[in-house]
Amino acid sequence: MALINARLSERSFRGWSRVAGVAKRLLSCFDECLAQDNLVAERLRRLGARSVRIAGSLKADSAPLPVDANALARFLTAIGPRPIFLAASTHPGEEEQILKVAQDLRTPHASPLTVIVPRHPFRGPEIERMAVDRKFSVKRRGANALPESTTEVYIADTLGELGLFYRTAKFAFLGGSLIPHGGQNPLEPARLGTAVVTGPHTENFKETFDILLSAQGEGRVQNAAQLKALSHKLICAPDEAARLGALAKDAAERLSGALARSVELAETLLIEHARA
Repeated sequence: MALINARLSERSFRGWSRVAGVAKRLLSCFDECLAQDNLVAERLRRLGARSVRIAGSLKADSAPLPVDANALARFLTAIGPRPIFLAASTHPGEEEQILKVAQDLRTPHASPLTVIVPRHPFRGPEIERMAVDRKFSVKRRGANALPESTTEVYIADTLGELGLFYRTAKFAFLGGSLIPHGGQNPLEPARLGTAVVTGPHTENFKETFDILLSAQGEGRVQNAAQLKALSHKLICAPDEAARLGALAKDAAERLSGALARSVELAETLLIEHARA
């Protein structure tokens, strides 16, 4: 048996450590464990795994997020030349901060379209009320609305459309990172050439974030004020945002290979079993 694409968060590691005997008995059943990164590999070894290799994440080998070409064309027509401030996969406690950034990004002459994609689409009406209470002009995708020229905040409360919004933004703030949730998968925007911006809490994908942000040279913010400053910079310098996106895409492509390594291990184990 092999444990493929293994990921173990710090929280889960602490939990399993409290029942170390059970963890060791379970993990020792596996002939091989393929960990996503060095940190996961060390945690598995400490819990009693017999043989651990680092293979990378299968997410890095997945195809880029899909998009409906007609929906993309309609959205691009609706927004025109306006820049986008995209906040993707946001969680409760973050939208208030995103809306404060959106307020600070408004100018008398031009404002970006703020697009909020909640991690859980059912929260769309709740976020819409937050924005309306703050005097924003709002449209919600879950209500079959497209943004208009006067729309300031667009709530994208639908499933399976992140690929559309990553393709229309030069950079994306990834939610779950301004609060202690652990961040969301940064490979999805990076694979599409969208620059990655994140808050301080990225432990769910720590090594992946470290690699992508190191390649970009920037992208991590500690709070809403820093998010506003970086977003303003990238909106005013779209060529720089595109450069960061290209660097992120190149780094994401270099992380691929986990699928081939997993298949190689499976074939090796099958051959060894046949000989036994």
